[in-house]
Amino acid sequence: MNYALLTLAGIDDQRPEVDIRRYLSPKGIELMELAKVTCSRELGRYLLAHPTSVGDLFAAPLWNEQFRELFREMQQVPVDGFDRPLRVVHSLSDTSVPVPLTWAQLAEMQQHGANVEYQQLVAENHRESLMASMPESVAFAARVLSPR
Repeated sequence: MNYALLTLAGIDDQRPEVDIRRYLSPKGIELMELAKVTCSRELGRYLLAHPTSVGDLFAAPLWNEQFRELFREMQQVPVDGFDRPLRVVHSLSDTSVPVPLTWAQLAEMQQHGANVEYQQLVAENHRESLMASMPESVAFAARVLSPR
């Protein structure tokens, strides 16, 4: 459910011409707006306390070729067009996102000339990776964002 709400929020923000709101129920709009201003973990906690089905999000059907392509596009990670270096962190113990997908993405980004720094963790799960990589990530941000 988190990914669905985050995807809807991304469509609403990045593709306003689609007018995704016309397909959403009042509950769908409320939860999409919540997804825009909260982290995934908090959103998950909210959804556990307020169970909602995906069907509750919609007031009109939208499963057609246009929306299948749009959802596919919104789930893609760009491989080029970056104006500064990127940092990617992934753990071998992450069961939410299989690490071979990240390796494939990194290879494609490098083939397209993206400047990518990669840190591989071993024992951390998906959620633990953020905090485990924080010291290196803060140092990376300081290097990349410092005035030249």
